[in-house]
Formats: sequence, C-alpha cells, structure tokens
Amino acid sequence: MKKLSIIAVLLTLVISCAKSNNLENIASKNMTGIEGTIVFIDLSSEKKIIYNSNLANTRTTPCSTFKIWNTLIGIENNQINSENDSFYIWDGISRAYPDWNKDLNLYEAFQYSCVPAYQFLANKIGHNNMQLWID
Repeated sequence: MKKLSIIAVLLTLVISCAKSNNLENIASKNMTGIEGTIVFIDLSSEKKIIYNSNLANTRTTPCSTFKIWNTLIGIENNQINSENDSFYIWDGISRAYPDWNKDLNLYEAFQYSCVPAYQFLANKIGHNNMQLWID
C-alpha cells in the first residue's frame, strides 16, 4: 500500500509537468507489474487518456478509496474535529484485526483501514446528507 501511495504521488508530480501526449508513456512506464488503471482528464478540453481501459471500464466497488470521500464529508459536517479526535468509539465487538478493537481517531482509522469506523462515520453523516455531498 505504501509503495502504491508513493507511486501515486510521484505520478501526480510528473504528470503535472508533462504534456498530455506523454501521459500514456508515463503511466505505462510506472504501472509495469501493477494491476491497475489510471484515467487522465484534461479539464479544459475534456480529453481523456486511459491506461488499461478494460479495467477502467469494469465496475467495481470503491472499497478503501471511499474512505477519502467519507473522511472529507465527515470533516465538512463536523463529525470529525481533528485527526486526533476519537470519532470512532469501539462497540466492544471483537474483530479479526486487533487494531480495530479500540476507540480510534482519524489518523488511526485511516492507517488501519478500519471498516467499522468508516461505517460508523457514514451512519453519523446519514444517507441523505452523504448523497448530497456525493452528487
């Protein structure tokens, strides 16, 4: 996961300085050996460059990528006050990952990819409110 995060940051830096015709080459070079997809969209022209279009066009669940949206919406709705705020109070149910079995702040919940914490946050935000932010 850490390796993929570093690759994503480096790709972002390189891409911000690259011409659009080089983006496919950059993606191809940096994605060697990694099963994934990258979609570049030029907002001024709406031109799309897609690396691994078969995978990009395959519907999948958002999984952990939704934690980013969930976190941002939680902050905007004052459900999370700071990264040190224990927004998730453990419900006492023992789960397979020991790090999930305690109260967690934002930093820890994100670090441990704690599904129950993000389910708790989504419930606090509420379905209708969450949908407003996503739309």
